[in-house]
Amino acid sequence: MKNFVKNIKFVWSVFKVNLGMWSVYRLKLVVWVVSGVVEPLVWSILWFVTAQESQSMVLSGTQILNYYLFIALVDRITRSWTFDTLRKVILTGEYNKYLLWPKNVTLFRLGADLSNKFVSILALLPIWMTWFFILQFYGLIDVINSNILFFAIALILASLIRFYLDLILAHIALWWEKIEGVSSFYWVAVKLFGGVTVPLVLLPNLAFNITKVLPFRYGMSFPVEILLGISDKSSIVWGFGMSLFWIVIEIIVYKLMIKYGLKKYESIA
Repeated sequence: MKNFVKNIKFVWSVFKVNLGMWSVYRLKLVVWVVSGVVEPLVWSILWFVTAQESQSMVLSGTQILNYYLFIALVDRITRSWTFDTLRKVILTGEYNKYLLWPKNVTLFRLGADLSNKFVSILALLPIWMTWFFILQFYGLIDVINSNILFFAIALILASLIRFYLDLILAHIALWWEKIEGVSSFYWVAVKLFGGVTVPLVLLPNLAFNITKVLPFRYGMSFPVEILLGISDKSSIVWGFGMSLFWIVIEIIVYKLMIKYGLKKYESIA
């Protein structure tokens, strides 16, 4: 219990320090906020028009608008900045400082990520709330209130999935210096298999079934599917099971990478 309290205090201290640094990156924050809204807004309009013209789409026009409204918010809540930040730290040799600290890199990145989430969500809210109230004014908000608790749990699991996946991908740099291609592939996979480019339920059955066993869905679109009632009870149970499965797998892989990767890092540092 004592260690747990110390870890919380450490995460909180990192959170506060990182929060203060955001005053320097105001322009970067604006770019993140705009990009976080524009892309889902454009996709929502395109798919909304398609839904209006098609009689066979699984989702209605209202569900499409709600889906992209909440996917924009979920992306900010669950997103991790660890991959792009930590891989640069490893490649420049600055990773040594984490080896000297009494707390490990996981806790440091957790505190930094929480501050990034806080700032980006706070900056996003004015635009997001405007979008929300416009849809509400036209009677286009349709969520399943009884699923809000499940939605919240799915958000926590999604955040852990994306956080540990980022840690794993960043630590590839312990073996391989040229990982720009990994970064590009990762973001394409997140957008495609996470349900940003297209709601996953609109994919062909084979493709949708593949997304059911990949971590990207559970790190992005799954919470939204719960909130909008797109996923039935059996799908929710399956989704929670897969979320926990991927978190356990990611933690195991991450610990193995630290164990064997540090030996490689120490030999070339």
